[in-house]
Amino acid sequence: MSKLRSDNMNSGSLYGVAAGTDTYTLAITGFGRLRIGKTVIATVTNANTGAATLNVSGTGAVAIRKKGAALSADDIDANGTYVFVYDGTYWQAVSGVLA
Repeated sequence: MSKLRSDNMNSGSLYGVAAGTDTYTLAITGFGRLRIGKTVIATVTNANTGAATLNVSGTGAVAIRKKGAALSADDIDANGTYVFVYDGTYWQAVSGVLA
């Protein structure tokens, strides 16, 4: 039986403010590597105008999806707070206005 490694999971709340419009960037100290299941909570400064990406702590721009689909204009509200979970390919918006 394999053991869970602590670097595969989040440690504590990973929260920050995501700046940008459609190409959001978020800096979180101690974020580590991007892995399946990695979860962040972000207050997003600007509404999106269409498909959007999220780059957390320099891990690269990754498309944001809602219920598996690309975002449409205004799916993300300015100053809204969202929970994003990395599924290995996309950041899935799992709560907030999108849920």
